[in-house]
Amino acid sequence: MSADKSQKKRGGRMPSGAGTDGDVPQKTAAQDDALLCVARIGRAFGVRGGVHLTLFADDPELLLREDGVLDEKGNFLFRVDTLHWRKQDDYTAEIEGITDRDAAEALKGKKLYLPRAVLPVIEEEDSFYYVDLIGIPVFAETGGAEIGEIVSVQNFGAGDLLEIRKSETLSARGGSFYLPFTKECVPVVDMTARRVVVHLPEGYLDEEKKPS
Repeated sequence: MSADKSQKKRGGRMPSGAGTDGDVPQKTAAQDDALLCVARIGRAFGVRGGVHLTLFADDPELLLREDGVLDEKGNFLFRVDTLHWRKQDDYTAEIEGITDRDAAEALKGKKLYLPRAVLPVIEEEDSFYYVDLIGIPVFAETGGAEIGEIVSVQNFGAGDLLEIRKSETLSARGGSFYLPFTKECVPVVDMTARRVVVHLPEGYLDEEKKPS
């Protein structure tokens, strides 16, 4: 991830990030009104309303739009006034209207969303927004059988997970399972053909993998 390590102030320049990470709603890839989770607020920083913030996007300026950021339902949440890089994906931020530590602590855990339509078009090969994976069929590396489709991308703290809804041919009971979104478990993501190939260790589905 590339990140500007200087302090940033909210402005009108369009973001140039190459992708986002984190939780995404269960909407089809074709829906430009789908929301992408671009950040999550952590603990308070200082006594004047600052917060720690984990960024899921390539470009910090995604959060500095004059239109502000949204909640998970698409409602206006607030404007982020400044961002300051600390390390890796950790930033500190000042939020419009948040002026004391108690108000900042009340925001801990809040996820910040932006509409899919406002993000830049990705031109790099093998790059994509996670929301674009929703609805893509999933095939087994061994045998090539279709085993389901992606319904969400989640992260419960131990890394990204694909939630895959089982196909009827795989399980008459339906349901879904989680698979680590790593190169080992997901060797092929073909966005042009809209096809994902996964490697399932023997007995993986029998263990009913769910997040701990």
